[in-house]
Amino acid sequence: MIQLYWVALKTIWIKEVTRFGRIWVQTLIPPVITMSLYFVIFGNLIGKRIGDMGGLIICSLLFLA
Repeated sequence: MIQLYWVALKTIWIKEVTRFGRIWVQTLIPPVITMSLYFVIFGNLIGKRIGDMGGLIICSLLFLA
């Protein structure tokens, strides 16, 4: 019975790794674009209006978060 679980786990593992291999661009690129836009919009546009916070530039606070 235990061996059956290992076969099932191996099957799911292979299926998911194969699926990720086909669509890795769709999985990884959108979060990178979203994060980049977040840093550009909040870091540059809003950060210039806020200025310094406790001696730190707002862009550095975004990278620490």
